[in-house]
Amino acid sequence: MPSGSGAEGEARSFRMFHDDSMKSFFRRLTFTPDGSYLLTPAGCVESGENVTNTTYVFSRNNLKRPVGHLPCPGKGTLAVRCCPVYFELRGASAKDEISPKSPPALFSLPYRLVFAVASEDSVLFYDTEQSFPFGYVSNIHYHTLSDISWSSDGSFLAISSTDGYCSFVTFEEDELGVPLKEKPQIHVRTPGAAADKKAKKTQSHKENKLDFLEARHPNLCISRPSPHPSFLTTGA
Repeated sequence: MPSGSGAEGEARSFRMFHDDSMKSFFRRLTFTPDGSYLLTPAGCVESGENVTNTTYVFSRNNLKRPVGHLPCPGKGTLAVRCCPVYFELRGASAKDEISPKSPPALFSLPYRLVFAVASEDSVLFYDTEQSFPFGYVSNIHYHTLSDISWSSDGSFLAISSTDGYCSFVTFEEDELGVPLKEKPQIHVRTPGAAADKKAKKTQSHKENKLDFLEARHPNLCISRPSPHPSFLTTGA
């Protein structure tokens, strides 16, 4: 990734992710449940000889450059998993408890999402209303963590390790937040939908031109294309 200039004005490049020197057989990235953001582990931020482990946040609208990152103070991050439950935004009282010096939120959503980031030896818990973790779990396994997974109701997080054991982090009712009564309506544009919309717009434009020609030249014989393709069949 190009960033800044060298001592002699030459552009310098920095790696965004760890290479194969990172001792991991997997890098488990994920989209948020609404598909708005892509969360990618195994990131790194190079500053001179110092390297900070991080998790990058990409917007679905622009996957070329991250909109932010979530530093991990310990070892490299391996996996990101989002809680499938949508939560209400915090009230004014809860916002007052957050320090005014807190970093601004990286996400702009009408609801609150919770996700967990697993590093080699710890798990950090984040939500989409703040850019620093609200929970931290470590020293629960003898070897490197391998994966994490939420229950369907968000009541617990399962953590697996290469030592052959699993741990469970449980949450009391409403501990993570107040769930929305109904899941929000998600409107996400996909490449296929955009192509269909463009094709319909083009077809409508052609039909308008034909209507105009028929109005100007009523005696003109105009052949309109069939909306459905025809197939020729031949007998044996």
